[in-house]
Amino acid sequence: MFQKEDKKKHSLGVCIPDMRKRSLVSEDEKAAEELTSKTAFRVSGIFQVQDTLMAKGTLFKGVLKTKAKLKFNDVKMTVKEIQVEGKDCETITVGESGALFLKPEKGKSPIIKIDDILEF
Repeated sequence: MFQKEDKKKHSLGVCIPDMRKRSLVSEDEKAAEELTSKTAFRVSGIFQVQDTLMAKGTLFKGVLKTKAKLKFNDVKMTVKEIQVEGKDCETITVGESGALFLKPEKGKSPIIKIDDILEF
């Protein structure tokens, strides 16, 4: 009358680690070696606020201070403000993520895209 039902056991499978060779040097470190400038910033987002560009990203080479100048696509720009974690700072160092407020020369606006590298 009452028969015991056979319950099927489900195996969890086998976990095989990925043994492919991985590079010990990150892409940013490779890019830093190829650059001739002292400071480099990789853009992860770009926004225009009136006549100022806000570039979000990570500094992967050097130290960047306010009033630093750069030339990108033949347009000269000046760093007017730096924010790290939403707070105003005078400098940003290697590995820190933040936002740079860039003031291009009058009447010009460069086209900056995600993953572009700004060299100072």
